[in-house]
Amino acid sequence: MKQSMPEPALVEPLTTDGSPPERLARIRSSAALYGNFDVNGILQDWQDHGGGKEYWSSDDAYTRRYRNQKSFFESNVCGVRLQRRVGYDVIISRWFSPKEFSVVPRVFEPLRKALRKAINAVYTEIVAFLPSAKLNVGMPCCVMDHSGRWCRAQVGGLLGGEYHVRMVDTGLWKYVDKQQTYLLLKCFGDLPELALSCKMREFETDPVDCAVQSFFHHQRKSKEHFFMTFTRMVDGVLSVQLFNSAGQNLFELLSIEPCNFFTDNPGTVPDTLHFDKVVTDGGAEGRTNLGWFAYPVVPLDVALSIKVLAVDVNAGVGVFRVAMEEYRLMRIVELLAGLAENAESVHSVRKWKVGDVCIVKRPSEEKMIYRAVIVAILPNGYATVRSFDYAFHADEPLSQLRSLTDNPITYYPPLAFSARLPIEERPINPDLSNEETNMVFSCDGHGLLYGSVIDAPAN
Repeated sequence: MKQSMPEPALVEPLTTDGSPPERLARIRSSAALYGNFDVNGILQDWQDHGGGKEYWSSDDAYTRRYRNQKSFFESNVCGVRLQRRVGYDVIISRWFSPKEFSVVPRVFEPLRKALRKAINAVYTEIVAFLPSAKLNVGMPCCVMDHSGRWCRAQVGGLLGGEYHVRMVDTGLWKYVDKQQTYLLLKCFGDLPELALSCKMREFETDPVDCAVQSFFHHQRKSKEHFFMTFTRMVDGVLSVQLFNSAGQNLFELLSIEPCNFFTDNPGTVPDTLHFDKVVTDGGAEGRTNLGWFAYPVVPLDVALSIKVLAVDVNAGVGVFRVAMEEYRLMRIVELLAGLAENAESVHSVRKWKVGDVCIVKRPSEEKMIYRAVIVAILPNGYATVRSFDYAFHADEPLSQLRSLTDNPITYYPPLAFSARLPIEERPINPDLSNEETNMVFSCDGHGLLYGSVIDAPAN
């Protein structure tokens, strides 16, 4: 049985006895942990208690600070935990220089859309009833962005009758009239800022001149995807390395002649790839163990467009891949082809063991190449491998396995993941195989992942 689309995410019903601030505290639910924004609950409770200004008059209804961004690196916030040495596909949302810019990991996109939808739904209804307030520097607030949509922000300064605010989910700055700047409800402040302030590690001591700025201006105008690895956060700023979609370190590309760079064929793997240099912490040796791979990144409690890879009707289990990861899969496959070709003679006599990660290239299928982990060593020179990005096991000749080099793209966590499906949805499972559908995933107290099909398309 299919579920209806959440508004904007699934939440448990909450009791609403007590004063307005106490009710709002309960209505907040688990926004900080799971991205649940109970828009209907907030608005309905407000209407049930008069629908006037008094409901919003208490200071306890509003947040005074955002949750620290360290939560993204130390715990699973909405099912996302950022990890060092992993190359994340990012949107550069604000750029000043290599020493100062902001990024939003694309894995945050479902959460960002749910948050934006919830804020707009609530503030469009209640803004005329909110109290005026004097905001201090550093306080969270809610303002309209450049497109006329309500968004989260933080006061950075005061100039005449305007606040200078930073929109915390993009990093962009804007001057806003005092009368159009409002306090932020606590349910929207429990979630950390989604835009990460960054600086490139290579420019921590090197100067930035006009040539460097022009180079990065061209890179950003190319409209290709960027990948980022990070080492540490100091005073709220991440020290990062940036890579283009071919896995090239952008800092290293600065040493290439402009004519060579602009005429490079994007369909090939350039000789300038230095995967052994993409080391952000510790040594590069010995990184062929499965332990180096993080768990798949699966945003929880937000609507996702999902590619169904396989379904076991009897067991009620499916294997899935987030549809927006198809681009990453394409880039991974392209790089694997180059890595396998370069490793032909080097690793042909390697002694493999269970748990090793590898590249598998099938000679009978020219374009079939994939990442895998060895789950069993078989007689007669074969091994059973499990694919990281597809839904199959296979027996492959050991002679066709190649070492998987540690780099931020090919070492991204597995794209395929398994989840249980509710019993009532099993009858429709056969129709889902090899198709795209819209789903919401959640995790129970034992760490098991569950998926539910929803009717409406994921926004």
